Amino acid sequence: MKRTLLGFIVPLTVVLLLGTAFAQPSLPTQPTPNPCVMVFKSGKKLVCDSVWQDGNTVFMKVQGKDFAVGYDASEIDMKKSFASIEAGAAKPMERKETPAAQAGEDALLNELMAKSGGDEALKLTYQVILGILVQNKVFSPYQATEALRPEKLRPMLMAKLKQDLDPVNIKELLRWYSSPLGTKITGLENSSLRVQASDLEETFLKEFKSKPISQTRLALAQRLDKATEASPQELAECYNIFFNEMLRYLESVPKEKQQELRRLIESQRAAQLQKLDESPKPVTLFTYQNLSDPELERYVVFSETRPSRIFSRAINSVFYAALKGVMKNAGDAIGRAMVR
Repeated sequence: MKRTLLGFIVPLTVVLLLGTAFAQPSLPTQPTPNPCVMVFKSGKKLVCDSVWQDGNTVFMKVQGKDFAVGYDASEIDMKKSFASIEAGAAKPMERKETPAAQAGEDALLNELMAKSGGDEALKLTYQVILGILVQNKVFSPYQATEALRPEKLRPMLMAKLKQDLDPVNIKELLRWYSSPLGTKITGLENSSLRVQASDLEETFLKEFKSKPISQTRLALAQRLDKATEASPQELAECYNIFFNEMLRYLESVPKEKQQELRRLIESQRAAQLQKLDESPKPVTLFTYQNLSDPELERYVVFSETRPSRIFSRAINSVFYAALKGVMKNAGDAIGRAMVR
């Protein structure tokens, strides 16, 4: 499941890129429930229930404590905080199980979410995206990502999976995710999601750009992209929603700045849309670099089966519907910041 979500994070890096052109990093100015790990430049880490900022002081309420402690903002590594959360470091998402969810098809879907890494992917994706957006103060990252919270997305995803998958499909998927190779791949995808999205391509290119990649490997990666990713049209719609929201505010910008801002926005739009046709994606080669060609081929063959394609399409439809709302809100907020 995480394979489908890896590309989901990428559009949010564009929000970070353009958002920082109009604002400096910031945190909420009022106590806000946001379980997270805060990382100090010294390497120290604190698991917190809430974090907020007042001037140059960052207040942290550590889990288990009834009070907050203030730290100088210069001591905090904002880039590594939030996005560097390890699985289980913050408070886990609470989910109330109903008796019906423990029998029949619901029970199979819950097992699929667990064995495919789905529940962990929901949490990690939200944490990584929050870590990207928290570096901007043109909008509240907690409000902007509300639609992506695991407790909101999981019921919608479960309903979609129940609609699209029958018990036979689910059992076939469970056989794969329960296999040694399926378990290994879930672990690789889990690790890849923890890599900060803004550093992913740079990390990959530094290590692999000078190394030749076999044609067999490239062909397998291309097949995997085709079988599991959202369509270029869906991704393009997300980008266009974001950039079009920003462009709506250009008329309110001083005329001498309009041309420069339009050029910046359109150049970023063109650059991102051009990448949609890139295949294979660097993230694909990066994520599965430790698989042998025969192992990767087995995964590709599984990903091309009907149950796996249905699974991927269901995930994409739920996540990209939520992402479109986030991109619209982010484009609107950054557009407002341009005219301040």
